[in-house]
Amino acid sequence: MLLNIIILNIILLTGAQRVNYNKYAMYEVLPQNERDMAYIRELYEKPDGVKFWSEPSIVGSYVSVIVPPDMRKNFEESLSEKNVTVKVASDNIQEMINAEEPKRRKQRTEKKREINEVYFDACLSINNIYNYFNELTQNNSDIANVFTIGKSFEGKNITGIRISRGSPSRVFVLASGEIGADCLSPTVLTYIVRELFRGDDPEALAATQDFEWHIIPIINPDGFHYSQNFDRLWVKNRRRDSLVPDGVDLTKNWNAHWGTHGGSFINSHDNYIGPGPFSEIETRLVSGYIANLAHNTRITGLLSFRTFGQNLLIPFAHTTEHLNNYQQMITIGRRSLGSLSVRYNTQYLAGTPMEFNNAFTGTIGDWVKENFDPPIVATYTLRNTHTLPANLVKPACEETYDSVIAILREARFINVI
Repeated sequence: MLLNIIILNIILLTGAQRVNYNKYAMYEVLPQNERDMAYIRELYEKPDGVKFWSEPSIVGSYVSVIVPPDMRKNFEESLSEKNVTVKVASDNIQEMINAEEPKRRKQRTEKKREINEVYFDACLSINNIYNYFNELTQNNSDIANVFTIGKSFEGKNITGIRISRGSPSRVFVLASGEIGADCLSPTVLTYIVRELFRGDDPEALAATQDFEWHIIPIINPDGFHYSQNFDRLWVKNRRRDSLVPDGVDLTKNWNAHWGTHGGSFINSHDNYIGPGPFSEIETRLVSGYIANLAHNTRITGLLSFRTFGQNLLIPFAHTTEHLNNYQQMITIGRRSLGSLSVRYNTQYLAGTPMEFNNAFTGTIGDWVKENFDPPIVATYTLRNTHTLPANLVKPACEETYDSVIAILREARFINVI
C-alpha cells in the first residue's frame, strides 16, 4: 500500500504544474449587519469556486475572498443585489505571490547561516524548520530533543521538538500548520522554539524550567509542501483515494462536536471536514500523541496557531455558553493580547468562536479542552493573510511570542497555573 502511494505521488508531482493565479482578484467584503453576515457565511460554507482568505468573523470586519477572473462579474452582481459592501483589494493576487517568492527561495537555498540559527525575514520551508530543530539538538540533548509522531498520508514525517530545563512535571503543547497555505504559523512556532531554547529572556528561561514544551509546527506536511511548491493557496491535506479524492481540511477533522457548525460535507470544497472525525492519519497521529502525554503527565496548556483572523479563540465552538474556566481564560487572553499589541500596535480580539461568528467545530483546541481540560487552551488566528509580506513575518513572530509569554505571566498572576 505504501509503495503504491509513493509511486502515485511521484507520477502526480512529476507532471504537476505550478498553479498560476494570474488575474484572480482579492475582494474585501464588509458585513455591516447580521443579514450581510448570514449571506457571507453561506458563501463561505458553500464556496463553489471562490476561496476565502479570512473567515467571516464579526460584523464590521472585512472578509478577504479570492475570485477567479471568469466569476468576478457574477460575484460583484450577487453582492450588489444583496447591498453588501465590497471593494477590490487586488486585481491580480499572482503579483502578491510573486512578491513573496524571492524571499522564500532565498530561505530555501541559504548556505551561509550560523549553526543553531535561523532567519525570519520570510516564511520558512519545511526543510528550514526540521534542519534547524536537528541542529539544536545535536549538542544540546539536555535541553531539546526532536521527536517524530508518525508519517502523513504521503509518507512525510510529522516532527516536533521537546524543550525543557530540568525535569518539570507539567507540559505545554504548541501546534500549528494544519492549513497547507499557512506558512506563517509554522514560522511563528519556530521563532518561539528559538527563544525558549536560548533562554536569554528570564521569562523564557523560567518557562522551560517550569514546563516541558512539546512543539509541533507542521501537522499537515503534505499540504504545506504542496502549497510551497505547486499551489500557493492549497488548504487541505493531500489524501487522494476513492473516499476522499481531493483532501480534507484538518482544522475541522478533530473529534469535538465534529460537523456541528461550519465546514462543508462536499469533498471538493476547501473547507471539507472529511468523511468522519479523525478520518485523517495526521489528526489521528497527533491526537494519539497528545492523549499519550495526558496519560503520562499533566498537560497544563494547549495553544494552537493558524492563519488568519487576528483573534484568540477560547473553547468552545459549539455553544454560546461560557463553559469550564472561561472567565479565567478570557482575562488571561485579553491581557496577553495587550502585550501582543505593544511592539507593532497589532490588534487582536479574544472570545469564543461563536462571539466572532467563527464557529466551526471539530478543532484541536476544543478536543483537548473537552477530553483533558487543561487550564490554558486557546487558538491564535494570526495576521490577516496567507501571503504576508516578507517584511512583516518577523514582527508577527515577535508579537506572538510576547503574547505566549504573557499568557504564562498572567495565568500565574491569577493562580491558574
